[in-house]
Amino acid sequence: MSLLPQTIPEIQGRASANCPSIQTHRCCFIPPYILEAIANSDAVDESCRAASQHALEASQKCHEHRHDLSTTAYVSSSSVKT
Repeated sequence: MSLLPQTIPEIQGRASANCPSIQTHRCCFIPPYILEAIANSDAVDESCRAASQHALEASQKCHEHRHDLSTTAYVSSSSVKT
């Protein structure tokens, strides 16, 4: 089973299942320091902490992938002789 939802209904279902207080789905960027605070907080339920941790891990993978792409592009363009 994939940890990442594949369709919009899955995303909406997971958001409402993980954080029952969410009434509607909204797409936004949440700064990492807020996700870290939620992931480490005892004031929220375990499913919200897990969802925040999952978002942090997914964000880290995206950052690493973007870095790898930029490094590869730089190496490729610097090897071209003019």
